[in-house]
Amino acid sequence: MNTREQIKIEFLKLIASSSFDKVRISNICKNVNIQRKLFYYYFEDKYALLNDIYQDDLSLNFNISETNKINWKNGAKLLLETYKSRGAFYKNSITVDNNQWHNIFLTHMRALFIRLFNELSANDDKNFYFNATFFSNGWTGIIENWIINDFDIDIAVLIDQFYALIHFTKFNISKWE
Repeated sequence: MNTREQIKIEFLKLIASSSFDKVRISNICKNVNIQRKLFYYYFEDKYALLNDIYQDDLSLNFNISETNKINWKNGAKLLLETYKSRGAFYKNSITVDNNQWHNIFLTHMRALFIRLFNELSANDDKNFYFNATFFSNGWTGIIENWIINDFDIDIAVLIDQFYALIHFTKFNISKWE
């Protein structure tokens, strides 16, 4: 395992047991047994490290270029399982990360919805961006609340709701003007 991955793993461990705002770069360096300047070789600061982890989880589980109308359900399931398996990390970070997760997730989901809308309609709809923003805001809020509330809804239920949203979208996309 390379140093960059070791830093990420240690960061995940530290935030799982403490809040993001309490984790110090010096603790990461000490636990990984590296000098501070090596940390900065890989990451600008702990926000950049957090961003990297957030982006990795999204791109590994719900990749924009690989997600389509056929595999949305599976991508959503993989992503939610990742969030739940890293539950303490996500809960301890998104509550104090200055909306970093929220903005990253929202942007990613908007791009996925735009891709979905393009797949579902042969028409060039000028409302794709608005509709994608609307749906991505809703989904972002639901997932954020789910994380903050200790994953209080079963993943299968969230996936069914998500899939119903996709079907609703597919059914109604041609009616939107």
